[in-house]
Amino acid sequence: MDLLFLLAIVTVAIVLLFDYTNGFHDAANIVATVIASRAMTPAQAVVIVGVFEFLGPLLGGTAVADTIGGFVRMDDVAPLLSLSILLCGLIGAIGASDPLQLDGLGGNSTLNSKVAIVSRSTLPDCDLDYLFAQVGVGHQSVDTRPNCGNMLSGVAPFAIEQGLIEAQMGTTTVRIHNVNTGAKIEATVQTPGGRVTYEGSARIDGVAGTAAPVLLNFLDAWGAVTGRLFPTGQRTETIEGVTVTIKQSRRDGFA
Repeated sequence: MDLLFLLAIVTVAIVLLFDYTNGFHDAANIVATVIASRAMTPAQAVVIVGVFEFLGPLLGGTAVADTIGGFVRMDDVAPLLSLSILLCGLIGAIGASDPLQLDGLGGNSTLNSKVAIVSRSTLPDCDLDYLFAQVGVGHQSVDTRPNCGNMLSGVAPFAIEQGLIEAQMGTTTVRIHNVNTGAKIEATVQTPGGRVTYEGSARIDGVAGTAAPVLLNFLDAWGAVTGRLFPTGQRTETIEGVTVTIKQSRRDGFA
């Protein structure tokens, strides 16, 4: 068997191995682009990409690759990237440009294109800082103005799993500072034996199955944008003949 052919097989195996373990998505795209442009022969392209796929994690580590997902640990990224650069990077990681988000971690919906950026808190009375980022679907944008309670419920378990917070026996309560709104929330996580558990009997109507509960206590859940609970200044308003109450909270936005 030809030596070059064997080398190509080994190289492809290395590329696939590091793509799988490190979460990279670019190897196949790079090879296809280089070949299509006729800048290199197929064999040259595969070998060069394979070599750099191998050297990248070997020399630079996988800290950045490990953090890209629904949750990002800012402590790992901060020495290398500023927050603005990280937010721009999320556009590519989530696949914001493509409405189907085929080449990214997004799920073809704003509900599945959310990222929580977590770090040790800069406030003395909080344990964690949590910045929510809503990544666009079909357009290159990252919005840090809104908030998300679903992502918030995963912040404390993520921090414990990542070693940012030390788990206690039974339950662990973590005070979280939401950077988007300035709100402070206490999250209580089930940690039997000093480890996070996701198994439990808690149930939410409309959601299949059961899981361990995450209790959220909003310490100042009002007026993040307007500074008051009733943004219009009135307890009730009449809209098209219907009497409604308009409330604004740090947690939900307008409701």
